[in-house]
Amino acid sequence: MALLEKYATLNVPRTLIKQYDLEVATLFAELLNKSEMLSQNDPNFDGWFDYLMADITANISITRYGQDKALELLSDIGFIAIKKEGMPQRKYFKIDFSAVINHFECL
Repeated sequence: MALLEKYATLNVPRTLIKQYDLEVATLFAELLNKSEMLSQNDPNFDGWFDYLMADITANISITRYGQDKALELLSDIGFIAIKKEGMPQRKYFKIDFSAVINHFECL
């Protein structure tokens, strides 16, 4: 395990893999990590954060099409909220932790 700790790792919920697919679960785990990192480093963090599609692709190798599909599903099941702002437009995300907890408690 010490070997893996030297590298960036991602904990992917197996339940989401089984219910949906690997891309959905991986993207959700990546968004959770980003949200957690920002909340730890910024005392004024309100839960909303941007994450460029190109950066997501670079970090977890999910294509733009795969991201769009996974984000739509995550939004539909209530795990994330998505808003678009600015010029050029950027996507901002917010994790709905109560929806996530409710989902896993019902399993």
